[in-house]
Amino acid sequence: MIPQSFRIRFSTGQAKAVLSAIFAWPLLAGGAGAQNATPLVQPLFEAKTEHCMVRAATEPKWKVIRVDMNEISTGRDCVLNEQETVEIFSLVFKTHKDTHDRTPYVSLIVGSVERYPWMQRHLMEMARGDPNWRRDRGKPGDGRTNAYVNRVLSRSPVIDVFNRSSEPYGFRLADMDCEKVFVSDDGLPYDAFCWLHIAPR
Repeated sequence: MIPQSFRIRFSTGQAKAVLSAIFAWPLLAGGAGAQNATPLVQPLFEAKTEHCMVRAATEPKWKVIRVDMNEISTGRDCVLNEQETVEIFSLVFKTHKDTHDRTPYVSLIVGSVERYPWMQRHLMEMARGDPNWRRDRGKPGDGRTNAYVNRVLSRSPVIDVFNRSSEPYGFRLADMDCEKVFVSDDGLPYDAFCWLHIAPR
């Protein structure tokens, strides 16, 4: 039996990041047939980092796992460094595995690139050094901005970071898809809305 709540302590370098994970199992409305109904969203947990409230859930109908993050207080950006990313997404996959949910999920929504400065930095540095990225136009030479961002973020080292979280729990993340790419004033991609493709097991 999975406990209703627990605290997990991780070490990030010399600092200690405390994640408070609270399981919120879905409650179905009463009435005839309620026992057999499947909620559209099934919460997995809530966890606090130093600056973020992180909520993870599954959407079985759409075969999606999603992670949403919000600032805990105004004036402090909700972001995850590389190690925190591994810790949070490890918790996602561990919690999911513990539910014994056999749904063949195909996507993991990670949200805004800006929430992950290490990933944002890699994307901008790759575009800055790539002659195929036209900074004067804010897009690659072929004009396919989404495809360019997808290609950069689907390769090492970005995809490796997420797979460090998923592989111990039997999942492999194949690649990343992004849309709504934002470009800075100096012509570099700095944000997008992204999700990872979960390879079949």
